[in-house]
Amino acid sequence: MSIKCVNYKCVLDIPTADAIYKITSVIDENGNDITAKTKIVCDNNAVKICDDTIVIACDYCNSNNSITLSAVYEDSSLDFEIKIKKWNVVFEDDFDGECLDPTKWKHKETKRIDRGFLNYYNKDRTFTKDGCLVSRAYDTGGSRQGKKVCLTGAVDTKGLFEHGYGYYEFLVRPHQVGGMRVTLSIIAGDMDKEGKECPCDGWGKYGAEIRIVEMFRNFGINHNVGWDGYGENHKEAIYHANINHIDIYDGKFHKFALRWSPSEYIFLVDDIITRRTTAGFVCTEKGYLNIITECGTGVGNWALNCGESSDMLVDYVKVYSTDSDY
Repeated sequence: MSIKCVNYKCVLDIPTADAIYKITSVIDENGNDITAKTKIVCDNNAVKICDDTIVIACDYCNSNNSITLSAVYEDSSLDFEIKIKKWNVVFEDDFDGECLDPTKWKHKETKRIDRGFLNYYNKDRTFTKDGCLVSRAYDTGGSRQGKKVCLTGAVDTKGLFEHGYGYYEFLVRPHQVGGMRVTLSIIAGDMDKEGKECPCDGWGKYGAEIRIVEMFRNFGINHNVGWDGYGENHKEAIYHANINHIDIYDGKFHKFALRWSPSEYIFLVDDIITRRTTAGFVCTEKGYLNIITECGTGVGNWALNCGESSDMLVDYVKVYSTDSDY
């Protein structure tokens, strides 16, 4: 009896980590699924196979277009090929300049955010230093309406860089004190429109905010997809990332990433998948990047005194695309 075909699906294929594929079925000439009786083999050292899971080394993926494996059943075998996605860098900033690159980033307009404290975006609180973007929270020591006043950094790429499907990666050292809320996100399509201009159609296909990560020093992190604007019709799906094995507040840099494909969103922390979702349906429109620090009573105990500040450091931001998405 011979093997007719081998079917597989991509579990993870990103430009900075090993690619993972899973055999979904092996079909014989009579149409029977013989996956459980079939052995998958490959004589290439770049490939590791465990049962129905195939792992292809990142270095091999970056320098090859495909790899050939064999499915073996009794005395028959069938060669099959996995085509490897090819990635291109479409946006990159390592923040090595003396100031923020105005062709890539702009400061968000001054805006008051009331989160128990009065938080104002301030252009002087985001800057470059020692090869990093610094997103700072600053306690002014002042108060208005009986609430503490803080200044924080917020920048985006609106009108400068907007992109859709691909792989987005931020290398970040988070704030190390309480009371901080950080958002690394993409605002896409009509999600950025306000009032009546933002259609409330019940799904995020034509507009969504994809929060690659929200960090709360006291409460951990989550991933979040929102759609239908920010008003009373706002909808969202929030996922608390299960990363108990990763201490992102250890004072070191950590990688926060999103694989946005036509079929799903995949969120990753330090190359480990923490959530997969199609919440709101996957957005088809392009969006711009945001790096935002905010603070307030709702995100944990405040740890700063008058005149003190807390810094989040971003070592780099990279965005990749692949023709396979289109």
